Amino acid sequence: MTLLLAAGAALRLFYVSFTESRALGEAYNVAAALADGRGFADAYHAGQGATAHVTPITPGIAAAVYSIFGTGSVVSETILGCWSIGLALATYFLLYGAFGRLGVPAILRLGALAFLCLVPVYFWPETVDFRVWDGGLAACLTALLFNRMMATQEISVRQTWPLAVIAALLFFVNPVWGVAGYLCVTIYCLARVPLTRTFLVAAVAALALVAVVGPWAIRNAIVMDRPVLLRSNSGLELALAMHPAAVDTTDPGGTFMKRLREIHPTMGSAPYRAMKAAGGEASYANELGRETWRWIGAHPAAAATLAVRHIRQAIFPDGWQFSALGGSERGGRLRAYLIRTLATLGVVGIALMLVSRRSSWIYPAILIVVPAMEMAFFQPVQRYTYLSYPLLVFAASGCVMMLIDLRRRRRYQVSSEGMV
Repeated sequence: MTLLLAAGAALRLFYVSFTESRALGEAYNVAAALADGRGFADAYHAGQGATAHVTPITPGIAAAVYSIFGTGSVVSETILGCWSIGLALATYFLLYGAFGRLGVPAILRLGALAFLCLVPVYFWPETVDFRVWDGGLAACLTALLFNRMMATQEISVRQTWPLAVIAALLFFVNPVWGVAGYLCVTIYCLARVPLTRTFLVAAVAALALVAVVGPWAIRNAIVMDRPVLLRSNSGLELALAMHPAAVDTTDPGGTFMKRLREIHPTMGSAPYRAMKAAGGEASYANELGRETWRWIGAHPAAAATLAVRHIRQAIFPDGWQFSALGGSERGGRLRAYLIRTLATLGVVGIALMLVSRRSSWIYPAILIVVPAMEMAFFQPVQRYTYLSYPLLVFAASGCVMMLIDLRRRRRYQVSSEGMV
């Protein structure tokens, strides 16, 4: 296992040495603004002002590095690249342990780990994007939460604190996966905590959530154009995914990029001016959200078609989801094919485990299916599909285990009948 993780780190560092790139987009803009002393601001363009487009942990870490070693400098990007790679490998290490406690043999888990470490399916986000974007940290927190639950069979009120804090951090970093995490923790605790202590456990969870989210929500209420609990961009993301042109599948990547340029303030001067005219990013996103919900209400069949497509794409992605924002179409198709194959094995494996009454497999099922359902009204891009990917790969190893076990049983049955 150690050799595989070391090889994974070496391959990614080798990959980074040839990319000579830094993460871009709103998260980078915010990190640069923080490092330059402009505050948590300017997600779309310099001079925009206060923002809540992203939450502060990952951009804050990047800003700390930029403030010491220079924004976008080679040293800064190398340090953040190592941080991003470390998150990916930590995620795989934690899932390796968690699936071992679910009964998957070491040899099969090593196969899953080898694939994750050595096959460059998501090398770009693992080495570049997640220097400033939150996907790598969200994946690692998801794996940590899952690992902690599998490691602790008996739980007291005091022992719920680590789970409560991890779940709160996950919700803060990525609320989509945070909802799934809280559902897992709820089921886990209900099965282990006496009913008389349920209130205390709930109080611990609520206190942890308030402690993590509260200061950010208060800050947003003070500096933003309207109250924002976590992020201001939900209406914008909704409008990017749910619109009439998206129903046509002739050129989904081109349609997505065209829509991005039409309404995303980072992508052009016209949407940026529209955002400023609306009164700020939160008000602009809220207006887009209202318009989109009106379209959904007027076109339920088209909206349902898109929603089902997004759920499928969250687990079984299309090639354009990897190539639209950069990268070759051929490479995107190949990566999508690999992920679909592994996702099929993973979903089948989880289903077989649940049918066999291995109840603990409900947790990876929730962590994969619930976020996909939440993505129904949003367009999954590769930064989002990544979070399910390591879970699906390890779940695929469980599928192989079940198929081997089934084959052995059939052989035993045949041999027993022959003896009779």
